[in-house]
Amino acid sequence: MPEILLHYIWEHCLWAGFPQQTTDGRPAEILSVGQHNGDAGPDYSHARIRIGDREWVGNVEIHVHASDWYRHRHYQDHAYDSVILHVVRDADKPVSNTRGELVPQCALCYPDDRDYLSGLLSDARRMD
Repeated sequence: MPEILLHYIWEHCLWAGFPQQTTDGRPAEILSVGQHNGDAGPDYSHARIRIGDREWVGNVEIHVHASDWYRHRHYQDHAYDSVILHVVRDADKPVSNTRGELVPQCALCYPDDRDYLSGLLSDARRMD
């Protein structure tokens, strides 16, 4: 799955109606996906997320695999210390920021139908 498809699903709220939770089991309610960042740094800014009973406002980073966080060296980059949620398809490992603090992760739940996703990918590529 290309990362652009996860961005499209995130930005167009195609996960709506599917309960989301962090990888450690806390309910995650996405109140606002934030604004897409076309520059360096986290993918979305000013997102609003309720994790458990606490509301957060900040940045969201999206990857297909959680381990991409390390492949892209975000754990060494202070720009990613303000990430309030790491959205992934495959939560293959926990991630931490430059201070060694775990970053909450959500393996995004959405319709997982191959034909549906192929259509979405075509739409996402046309918009890119």
